[in-house]
Order: sequence, then structure tokens, then C-alpha cells
Amino acid sequence: MFKRWAGGVGVVLLASTLAAAEPFLTTPLQKNVAAVLDRDYQISLIVTPHSGDAWTRLAKRMTGDAETWRVLAEKNGIRSALTTEQRVKVPFSLLKPSLQLETLRALFPDDKLSPEGWSHKVVVSNGVEGEPYWKIAEWFTGQGARYHEIQREGDGLSSKMGDFVMIPRKVLSPHLLAALPGASSPEKKGRPVPQAVDAVKKERPALDNRDRVQNEQALAAIAGGAVVESTHLDVAVQPEQPAEAPAQRALPPGQVILEASEPRSDPLVLEYGRVDGRAFAIYKLKKGEALYSSVAIRFTGRVYSKDVGDVIDTIVKFNGITDVARIPANYPVKVPLELLLAKYLPQNDPRRVQHETADRESSRAVTRVRARNLEGVHVILDAGHGGRDVGTIHEGLWESVYVYDVMCRLKKTIEKNSGAVVTVTTRSSSSGFKIPDSGDLKKRTDHLVLTNPPYRMGDAAVGVNLRWYLANSVLRRVVKRGGAAEKVVFVSIHADSLHPSLRGAMMYVPTERYVRGSFTRSEDVYLARSEVKESPTVSQTRKEALHAEGLSKELAEALLESFARSNLKVHPFNPVRENVFRGGREWVPAIIRYNKVPTRLLLEICNLANEDDRKLIKTAKYRQDVAGAIYEGLAGYFGERGDGPADPAARTAAK
Repeated sequence: MFKRWAGGVGVVLLASTLAAAEPFLTTPLQKNVAAVLDRDYQISLIVTPHSGDAWTRLAKRMTGDAETWRVLAEKNGIRSALTTEQRVKVPFSLLKPSLQLETLRALFPDDKLSPEGWSHKVVVSNGVEGEPYWKIAEWFTGQGARYHEIQREGDGLSSKMGDFVMIPRKVLSPHLLAALPGASSPEKKGRPVPQAVDAVKKERPALDNRDRVQNEQALAAIAGGAVVESTHLDVAVQPEQPAEAPAQRALPPGQVILEASEPRSDPLVLEYGRVDGRAFAIYKLKKGEALYSSVAIRFTGRVYSKDVGDVIDTIVKFNGITDVARIPANYPVKVPLELLLAKYLPQNDPRRVQHETADRESSRAVTRVRARNLEGVHVILDAGHGGRDVGTIHEGLWESVYVYDVMCRLKKTIEKNSGAVVTVTTRSSSSGFKIPDSGDLKKRTDHLVLTNPPYRMGDAAVGVNLRWYLANSVLRRVVKRGGAAEKVVFVSIHADSLHPSLRGAMMYVPTERYVRGSFTRSEDVYLARSEVKESPTVSQTRKEALHAEGLSKELAEALLESFARSNLKVHPFNPVRENVFRGGREWVPAIIRYNKVPTRLLLEICNLANEDDRKLIKTAKYRQDVAGAIYEGLAGYFGERGDGPADPAARTAAK
């Protein structure tokens, strides 16, 4: 084994006689990250988790999306929370585009880039042959099947050590194409991307005459100035939805259709285009995927039935779809860009840039603390709704009653198993915190907000506002006694009412842009409570808001992982959300918007509009499982869980 140095980067080249587990090539990429090319010619990053890293945080850092964490955990065979002693392998195909580029340039520093394409120097060999053309095509074009477009005539299926292999610009992956000298964004120049035109030209043998005409029209639209761009989105493939029946293809004339690269097994692929001044994304439906779930809910973030229906209507009209129940696999669904979540927009789109910038800022603002066995942690628990405000109702089931039971179970679990102090915002005046054994629960409207004096819950808005005033008061008391604000946690427990196809938990966290400004209440019903009189006006600086956003996201990710480990359903698309979107409006719920507790979230434990979720929440076992998962998530967020509760006397004194 020997070392060579190229471009200031230390590269270790291993002899071919080493065991198969050894890499051919490895080089440091970033702090705690190394790039590796192994003996099977697979490229990956080996990542050492940060202290306190959540799976979802690591996944987002490496792949661009937290949803890939399950794929990473499964591929690495790790079923526990991350530690700094572990090493996580992230396959090249899952890396976000910027990291793919950085990895290739680090592993192959002798490669040469020119306006004509990327000239790759073959630097590893098994002793007889160099790197297979198929693998080179995978790295640089995204699909091994394009090897014949870079293979040198007469040289077989593999290269030779020291060869330079040219990957023409027309076949390079878009994010690599952008690195070539003189490359610029197609958006800025208003001209077609070469590989997009080539892709349209490559007609599949199965195309009939009608499809050929449409492809010719598409090519003409591109040549006439329609801008088309393609990118890979670093998002884990979700489980397939119930299949839709195959059907005829109904596409309007003049539509831009891109023949996408063959789908990879891990990431989703979106392409982008513009016709008649309107920009859109293209997603090819996979077999078994449904328009409402795999497109509308996934890419636009809508979850409420009416909002999902409105988006479906827009997409159907925009695509000229005549029968939504009969859409074939590989149908290229166009989605207007204004409907997309920021994370699914083109990389240079201002909304996506703003979103990613804010996310990085909030991550950098985080100051985490550790607390073994939750010692010194103060947990504020809130059960959504209550009193005359019963929340959502489905088939006679009241949200307020069932989430209150989960809160009571969580309170008992935390107090029994940890050293945390628990404060609750509400209680039932008749049953207190008693936990019934039965699945079905009695309807109650006797809940009180535990302010001083208590408020018998009549007006829903007053009840919500008094609860965050109470939480702010608890935070002030903890800090005044010398406690760390980061050791105070607020969790508001709810049950959702979404599109009936959706199941599982979802969480809302406060984002900086939604918690700016100040808010005050001066009505008598508020000023009669000592918690309000202490500080009737609440405001947050940008620094405080960014800190809270980062901490709250990390708590949400810890809970998300805990739910998954407990085999509890989690919302399939974007389960950690920065705002509610409903009826054309976006906002953060007041219970976490005006709340000053740095680490806070609103947890929707299930969807009561879904029949299966309703059946589950009516069982005592499920409610206990949810309480246990929340507790384990809290323990994981603060660090290793201890062996038992702290001294009860010490807990009482802390109150």
C-alpha cells in the first residue's frame, strides 16, 4: 500500500491483493466525511455522525432530504440511535448533487473539464483491467446503460489504467454539466439544454405514430425556445400506493415531453420545463402510484381533503387528463412550479434558495445540551383542545378526549422512568390524570387550563392563548432558578383530520419567518391570570427564532425516528412540517408560534379521518405505545436513557 498526493488531497491507493472489504481509493472530503471507491467499483461516503446527530439530520445533510433516513439505516443495518462511534455509509446514488460533484472531484483530482465534456482519468485497476465503462457511466451520467456513449471503440468493456475517458457534455448529469468551463444556467440564457433535446429525439421502439408526432412537436417546442432542465431529487422512494388501472394516453399537442433517464432504485427524478411562459416540473408516475398521493400530496404538501382536491383539479386540467382513474405507468405528469414545495423546485429557484439558506441558518444556531435520563429536563405537556372545544370529530370520536389520555400516559411514563420534571397545561376537573383501562373513552368537557387562577375552557382561542402564556411562565421560572432554557421542552399532542388516504404521525415546528413580530393580549380574561400579568407581550428576535427552529426540528426528527422504531405509522410525505397549509393560507399554530420555549412542537399522532387510524386510537395499547414512543424520542434527543427515575424527593423539590 502506498500514498500519492494530488491537488493537495491525500489519496490512499490500495493494492489489488487486499481483501474485498478494503477500498481501492479513499480520501477525506469534509470534516468527519471520507469518500471511498471500493473493490466493486461502488462510490460512497463514510460519515461519522456528529454528537447528538439524528438519522434524519444526517440524511438531510448528505442526501438533501430527511426522508432518506430509513434507506440509510436499512442499508447500514443500524436499528438504533446514532452515536459518534458508528460509521454510516451513504451510497453515491443517494448523495445530493453538490456532494456527488465534490466526491468525484476529490476521488479523481486528475480529471480534466472542458467545454466539450468531462475527461476522466482511470486511476484504479484490478491488475488486468481498469474501471468498467458501465461504472464510469453510472458515476457521470446517472445510468450505466449509457456506457456505449463513452466507450472507446475496440477497447472491450473496461478501460485501462491511465486512460482518459471522455464523457461528452450531452450525456453528463446536469449538476456535473454545470461544472464545465463556460457552463451557465439554462434559465438565464433561455435556450434548450442539449441533453434534453437529445432525450426527446431518442424515441422508444414502442412509440406509435401519435406519440412520434407529439415527440416531434416537443422537439420543435424546445428548439423554439422552451427551456428544459433535468435534475435528480435526493428523496427516498416511498412505498407504492394502491394501483390505478392502465389506460389510454391523452396528451395535448405541443407539450414538452422528456424521455427521462431510466429510473434509479433509490432517488426520485424530477425534470423541469417551460412552455408559453409557464414553468412546470415533470414527474413520471411509477407503476402502482396514484395521482393524488404520489404527486399532489407528496410534491405540493397539501394534506387536507379540499386542498388535495383543488390541486388535483389544477393538475388534471394542466395536463389535459381525461380520466384520472386510468393513468398509465410512466405518464409524465406536469406540475406548475407555483404549486411545489420549495424543496422540489429547481436548484437555482429563489424560493428553494431561500428555504435552504434559512434551514442552514437554523441548524447553525442550535445549541444542544445533553441530559442522561432526562435529569434536569423540564417537560411541558399540552393536550390539544379540551372543554367545549372538542377538536375534530369522526364517527362520534372526540379528538380532545383521546389526546388527553395520551398526555396522561406520557406524563406517567416520564415520571416513572426518568428524572424529568413534568408540567401539564390542562387537566380534567373530575378524573384528574387517571388512566382508564378501556379502549373507548367517555366524552368530557370539564377540562381546565392550569393557570393561576385556572380557566374553565369555554372559548377555544382563550384556552389556546392561556396555554402558551403558561408555558412561557414556566420557562421564565426555570431560567430564573439557573436552569438552561434548552432543557425545557414543550409538546402539544393532537390528532389530525386530513385526506382519508393518509395515516400516521406528523409534526409542526416553529419556523423563523412565521414567528416574527410581537403579540399581546389585554382583555380581562387574560389579565386575571398571573402568568399573563408577568409578561402580557411576547416577541422573539430573529436569533431566538432561528435557535428555536433548529432545536425544534431536531426534536421532531428524534420523535420521528422513535415512532419508526416502535413500528408506529408516520405520515408518508414530509412528516416534519414548518407550517400548516390550508385553504390557500399558510401559518404556524398559535400554541407554538407565540410560545417562547426554545424546543417546541405540535405533534399530530394520527389521522382521525382514516378508518384504520381511528380504530387504533380507540385501543389503550396504541395510546400507550404512542406515549412510550414520545418518551423514547425525548430521551434520545437529550442523550442516553438511564436505568430509572431520579429521586422523587429531588423531583418534588425541583418543582
